[in-house]
Amino acid sequence: MLKYILAFIILVHGLIHLMGFAKAFGYGNITQLSKHISKPVGSIWLLACMLFVIAAIGFMMKKDWWPVLALLAVVVSQVLIFTSWTDAKFGIIANMVILVAAILSWGSISFERSWKKDVKENLQRTNTLKTDLLTEVDLAHLPEHVQRYLKYAGVLNKPKVNNMRLVFDGEMREKGKDYFPFTSEQYNFFDEPTRLFFMKAKMKGITVPGYHKYNNATATMDIKPFGLFSVVKQAGDIMNKAETVTLFNDMCLMAPATL
Repeated sequence: MLKYILAFIILVHGLIHLMGFAKAFGYGNITQLSKHISKPVGSIWLLACMLFVIAAIGFMMKKDWWPVLALLAVVVSQVLIFTSWTDAKFGIIANMVILVAAILSWGSISFERSWKKDVKENLQRTNTLKTDLLTEVDLAHLPEHVQRYLKYAGVLNKPKVNNMRLVFDGEMREKGKDYFPFTSEQYNFFDEPTRLFFMKAKMKGITVPGYHKYNNATATMDIKPFGLFSVVKQAGDIMNKAETVTLFNDMCLMAPATL
């Protein structure tokens, strides 16, 4: 619901700027703006309208660039409001709402980009590796039970696995508290054991992102509301061991060929 309310505010606020354009070019009887507006300035009112409308569309389409466009629109709009302060001063309220929303969204987008950057770098490396077929020879050195499991899993005579992607929807909770929903996306890489897990939890209507990163036998966890400040940040020997076990668990259950 908040998403649609914000989109509505951005769109309507943007369309209101058409009044300045219409006033400058003599379209209709715009009595709401009493001060004279020149045609060059009227064109800037039109520009502000277009920036807000495109930002609203980008917001609804979940485009990463929408906060930047919204911030630019707010700056242009605010300058115009100062030039017509008596008539347009209440527009500052909408600008402040959009400004805060854009900053918070940009923080979340930037935080997620750090995960995407790590994923991209690892994909570029592993996608150039050979994908020979897995044969009996590859299994010969493994314990008998593991060999039987891999044969049962049907990995023989199929390409070796260099990386994998997993997407989850689920619920979690702290002890004694209610469940909250989450979605997650993770990439695992096996030439240099790496697990990159990005989660978005929904808590009290707010999306809270978190990034679990494991590589070089070192693990970190960072939970950042709006991507701006850490509320949980963990690292250390215990987490390193726990994430190593988690990576091995992923291998056994999700990609047994990697064993």
